[in-house]
Amino acid sequence: MKRVAVLVALAFTLAAIGCTSYSSLPSYSADEINKIMAEWMDDTVPNLIEVWGPPDQVYGDGNGGQVLLYVRDRTNKVPASSSTSTYANGGVNGGQFYGNGQSYTTYKPERVEGYVGYRMFWVGTNGLIYNWKWKGL
Repeated sequence: MKRVAVLVALAFTLAAIGCTSYSSLPSYSADEINKIMAEWMDDTVPNLIEVWGPPDQVYGDGNGGQVLLYVRDRTNKVPASSSTSTYANGGVNGGQFYGNGQSYTTYKPERVEGYVGYRMFWVGTNGLIYNWKWKGL
């Protein structure tokens, strides 16, 4: 029951945390992230910190261990773009040529899209990582 309360508190905290960042890692697929996270099982916190840097937050796991939380602000700049479509028609009527045309240009300004990625590691009282979870690529 105590562990459930800790996990609920952690979930609320995750929702309230601002967008901080940890060491810049390239983008990966979900399968690649799972593999990277799983490779940390039974490893130590000093080794994790050596590679990832210090965690953004540290919580108790409810069993005397810790939960290390890394938060990554992921943003992507989408460049401006435009497209033009032209429509025209015409014909001949009694020896007279007629016609009309119209062009439409659509412009999309530059924008920034983003989300937050979370990486969590559970560390036992023996100092070894025993669980992990992630959210957001």
